[in-house]
Amino acid sequence: MHKKLRAFALAALLLLAASGARAANLIDDSSFEAGAGNGWGVAMGAEPSRVSWNSYYDSTTAVDGRYSLKIPTTNRQLTMQVARSVFTIETKYYRLTPGRKYTLSLYMKADKPCAVEFGLLGHGPSERDAKGRAIQKPDDRLLWQKAQLETGWKRYSVSGEPAASPGGLAHLSIDYRTEDLTPINVWIDAVQLEEGELSAYAPRLPVEIGFRCPVPGNIYYETEPARLKLLVYNAAGRSGTARINYSITDLFDREVEKGTLQADLAKGGKNLEIEMAPYIKRRGIFRLLAWVDEGNGRNGQPVEMTYSVLPPNKHLNEPFEGGLLGTDVSALRYDQLQVLKRANFNWILSKKVVLWDRAEPTKGDFRFYDEEIEAARKAGVVLVGQLLWGDGVAWSMKNLPAGDLRKPKVATWDETARAQFLKDVAEYTTAVVSHYKGKIKYYELTNEPYFQFTPEQVGEVYRTMYQAAKKADPNCVCAINTDYRLTTDEKGEVVRGEHYYLPQTVEKYGLNICDVVSAHFYINDLRWFLPFGNLLKKYGKPGWNTETGITCASFYKTLPLLAAIEQGDAFWKNYLRTQVIPHADSMQKNVLLTISAGQMDKYFYYFSRFGNCSPSQPTRRAGSGKENVEFDGSLRAGGVTQSIASHFFEGCQYDSRWIKDPRIEMYLFRDGTGTRGFMYAAGTQPKPLLLTLAGPSRQMEFYDLMSNPVGLDKESRLPLTFLVKFFKSSLPPQQAMKAMEEMKIEEGKIPAEGDVWSYDDFEMH
Repeated sequence: MHKKLRAFALAALLLLAASGARAANLIDDSSFEAGAGNGWGVAMGAEPSRVSWNSYYDSTTAVDGRYSLKIPTTNRQLTMQVARSVFTIETKYYRLTPGRKYTLSLYMKADKPCAVEFGLLGHGPSERDAKGRAIQKPDDRLLWQKAQLETGWKRYSVSGEPAASPGGLAHLSIDYRTEDLTPINVWIDAVQLEEGELSAYAPRLPVEIGFRCPVPGNIYYETEPARLKLLVYNAAGRSGTARINYSITDLFDREVEKGTLQADLAKGGKNLEIEMAPYIKRRGIFRLLAWVDEGNGRNGQPVEMTYSVLPPNKHLNEPFEGGLLGTDVSALRYDQLQVLKRANFNWILSKKVVLWDRAEPTKGDFRFYDEEIEAARKAGVVLVGQLLWGDGVAWSMKNLPAGDLRKPKVATWDETARAQFLKDVAEYTTAVVSHYKGKIKYYELTNEPYFQFTPEQVGEVYRTMYQAAKKADPNCVCAINTDYRLTTDEKGEVVRGEHYYLPQTVEKYGLNICDVVSAHFYINDLRWFLPFGNLLKKYGKPGWNTETGITCASFYKTLPLLAAIEQGDAFWKNYLRTQVIPHADSMQKNVLLTISAGQMDKYFYYFSRFGNCSPSQPTRRAGSGKENVEFDGSLRAGGVTQSIASHFFEGCQYDSRWIKDPRIEMYLFRDGTGTRGFMYAAGTQPKPLLLTLAGPSRQMEFYDLMSNPVGLDKESRLPLTFLVKFFKSSLPPQQAMKAMEEMKIEEGKIPAEGDVWSYDDFEMH
């Protein structure tokens, strides 16, 4: 089954609807009858909210079938002076035959007459800079048309021979943008991409299927019944029964469930709904693939949905300051915050809502965003507002320090400019904190000040802002952002002659300039975590990791990628081994090292902005795709492992590091009177280990990286790989540590089937 399914899914991925002998239309779910899973979504960085996609299906008007797609316009503030009403939706890539004529057509209407542009975009050129880094190039317009919409349905089309595109890839884009900020809706239906001239509309397949998930972010709780609707659109009006096969696989591409559903096509007209109960027996991230069995060994186009199974957030409907997991967002939108809250991201860091250039774009002109703050309150998240980012607001930049900050004797700050800057930033801080008193309790005063100020200079800025904030709201909590890695060598020692912001600032201004110390730990390097943790312990201040993230691989398997075409059968195995699993592993360890070696209390992933991905670019092609969610708002693998880590350790207190054997990285936490902890095989190329447990350690409970129980073998052995294993013990930390010292550690082959210990040796099942 596995080999057949993989071959089938890969074949569908590579063909990308190029054959379609049964229908001229190349677009999947072209009349929006089958729900999610067919590669429709919002373009990268565009509107509207992708999390609310289910709400865009309109059953009150349609050209074909029961539904049309009703897209609301969104007003986006591009600058403080320029705003536009916008939306851009798109499809996944399809593969075109070079040198052929194609026609793209669709039906559209709007609340009022307006202009909408649509067409085919080709895959942007794959270029690299002098250092070999990918360069993000925009997709090329292959066919493009501007349509004047009316209030009634009308068909629009564009034809031509598309220019060559890498891999023959092209996707549909529908774009609206105007300076008229009056909200309107645009309806879309009966989309068709065909080879040759315009013809009457017809769906691509006689029977189309898709999903409609009722829970935010496709996040199922293990304690609740799991429900999912499989939508069936009998476009051809067939009679009889349709066999729909499905397969569910986990992070490692192991099949955990398969089955067949029967759809009686004679019932319910052309639109049928079948209730499914997705697999939720274990925690983790899962992929659901479904397809219509056409008989005689033929299968329809697969549809795909990724989902996660997590413990419930016990504080789902209320703020929880005790939570350790947070994330950076772009806009405070209730539907997006619902997803993050459900995933146990109880804290939200906003670098926009109170930022100086947004809150005071011109001197004395203060602007407040109470609707966004209310959305955060409604979602039950704890909000942290960042006040000063980068150079501050444009009108104050002339008062910043001058000179080379890396050379303290050269860096200067004109006295008049310094006094004016401190006055301005104090007035701004006072106004913002006063206005949001009782609504925002937590603030981060700056972002990476080591690019604008010396330690002595920023210390004065901190003191000024801290005093202003406390005067405006004595109960507010202020974090100062410091460096952690810029001035330490490979041994973690301070580099002579360089700035070391935290100790130098504290030495000059003392500790009464903040309540919390924050830093940005992007890399899982103990040479940086351990010294910073020791400083926090020395100063007696809590710490936060407020910015950390990597370009995350998408877990979606059937969204077309150029690399999949170029690599063929080898693509998915390599992609899973070198991208998906390492990212899930790295981001989980980033959380765990933050709260252990780094001795910090809060972790904020950078970022979950629901915009840095799309159907055509599930992962941003040129990097900088630091997005914790997929194009449809579901969690990526790293988001799932982060959530699992937070659930396991919330309410615990870090205790100590186990250092008996350098081959194992292990940390212990106090959990009431007992112990919780995590461990993994250490090193850049860790070898697989077998731990033979003895004495009290045999009574410990062990769990995999998704916190599913893991048992010992008959010889009381536990395999340990580079992937995290969690553990619990009823013993207090020091006794648990002593018990672990009695275990026997051996290098050798992992006996447990499917246990991954090396990316290179990872075997597909």
